Amino acid sequence: MKIQVLPNIFKKIGLCLFLFGPISHAIWGLAFPFHDNENPEITSFWRAAIDTLSLLGVIVFFLSKEKIEDELVKQIRLEAMSKTFVIMGFYLILTQFIPDYKTTPSYMFTLQTAFFFAIYYSKKRSFDL
Repeated sequence: MKIQVLPNIFKKIGLCLFLFGPISHAIWGLAFPFHDNENPEITSFWRAAIDTLSLLGVIVFFLSKEKIEDELVKQIRLEAMSKTFVIMGFYLILTQFIPDYKTTPSYMFTLQTAFFFAIYYSKKRSFDL
């Protein structure tokens, strides 16, 4: 099975796009701490755009190659993706049994990202790559 991934330079681009979100939210909060009520449509649009750009950065980061891409790294990535998929499946089933629990797609994506990072880098570190 051949998985198409982006070149290694996209790791830096994805990381910059991802970090743009929290940094811009922090700057916005420091510059305009109480101006959310003046024009909520514009504020919510820009916040959603920044969050989308940040999530796009995470996707680009995931899909980019490592500096040394071999079969072991591909296997580790595939195992991390499959384990993350199973964990998120259990999470979705669990949320169906809790009546008052509400979740958002951005929270689900953030949780999935965290699980993937944790599994991928712990497996990669166990092989000393």
